[in-house]
Amino acid sequence: MRRYRLLCILLAVDIALALAHLFLRKKLGFFDLDKEGSLKATYAGLQLLLTGGAAALLAYCVRTRARKFLWAFVSAGFFYLGLDDMMAIHERVGFVLNRWVGMTGYWGESFNWIIYFAPVFLVGALILFAAVRIAWKEERSIGVLFAWGLFLFLMSLVLEELGKKFLATTFYQSFVVAEELSQLIGGSCFLAGIVLLLRSTFDRFYTLRSTHQSS
Repeated sequence: MRRYRLLCILLAVDIALALAHLFLRKKLGFFDLDKEGSLKATYAGLQLLLTGGAAALLAYCVRTRARKFLWAFVSAGFFYLGLDDMMAIHERVGFVLNRWVGMTGYWGESFNWIIYFAPVFLVGALILFAAVRIAWKEERSIGVLFAWGLFLFLMSLVLEELGKKFLATTFYQSFVVAEELSQLIGGSCFLAGIVLLLRSTFDRFYTLRSTHQSS
């Protein structure tokens, strides 16, 4: 259980943020999961930046060039996601592109950014899928964490797309909680998985070094 202490802590924070949204958002919008600049956006951004930093360190530690490139791309992707969560990059870019193509109104400005970013998501998903395969070969339990992280990230996009159909109904908040919680838990799985993979990489490095020195 100690091995998964970080994951348990992260999941507890994720659930606490969801509960704060349900019970406190009407008193203080800072707890609203659906608002930019909220507590969730700040926390998720920092979590993703930490994941990017851990992936960068992993890229430095691994030996093969292919894996160095893979983890470097993973690192860049998580750094972008972290900045996006904190600065709402995709929404701002979506607004600009909507002006260029002449699409106006709340529905277009708020939701169709996913169309513009679809190629980026596809490339990112393929890179993360490659990371899942590598992690699975290294240690199956870490591969499972990565697989859950990828699944939940993709699920959050699906839930966001579905949620717009219920915007004017009482079901919308349920989609908000499900979407944002999927993103948060997915990020927690990736951060915990990369930390575990980084730890095992360090352990192998020092084991090999100690063996070499003793011989």
